[in-house]
Amino acid sequence: MACVKRGTDMVSISTNEVFDGRRTDGAGYTETDPTAPINPYGVSKLQGERLAAAAFAASESAAKLWIVRTAWLFGPPGNDFPNKVLAAADRLERGVALPVVADETGSPTFTVELAAALIGLISTAPEGTYHLAAAGPATRFDVAQQVVGRCRPGVSLRGIGSDDFQRASEPPRWSVLDSSRAAGLGIRLRPWAEGLTAYLQEVCTPRI
Repeated sequence: MACVKRGTDMVSISTNEVFDGRRTDGAGYTETDPTAPINPYGVSKLQGERLAAAAFAASESAAKLWIVRTAWLFGPPGNDFPNKVLAAADRLERGVALPVVADETGSPTFTVELAAALIGLISTAPEGTYHLAAAGPATRFDVAQQVVGRCRPGVSLRGIGSDDFQRASEPPRWSVLDSSRAAGLGIRLRPWAEGLTAYLQEVCTPRI
């Protein structure tokens, strides 16, 4: 509402968790797919999308609104999944495999590359809803394999199900985002493994 009042453009950052994760056809969610969040975080982010859209729609201001959904972010300052994997690996007793959820699939996205894509989006794209996430699906286990393979090669992993890893909130099992709308405007993020490789060159440190 403050942006509308002042005629200021706005980017509202949302999440893959506005979807229920029950898709089974192997395709990523598009901007026009029905939303149906299954946890409080997804509900709150979807409400944020709707409130922002309503505020801008009700105004005669020339200000623009972009709603951008992204997913599974990793990057500096480092409170992210790759660093949590490293910390857990360093706590392991020798010979014990690290348990990692293997039945959740998403779009791991490097924040540095997302930032550049956001700049490109607001510079060239008409207002609206867009998905901006790294290319290609990956499970949590896939990401952890890359992390330990590059940073802790002596650590082994053990795949577990989501039901075996207790959390306060249930995440969607399949939350891959289809970013082809933005790609059609020339705004693309690299495959997730390439972004992760670039990031691990910064965060990989020897085991102490």
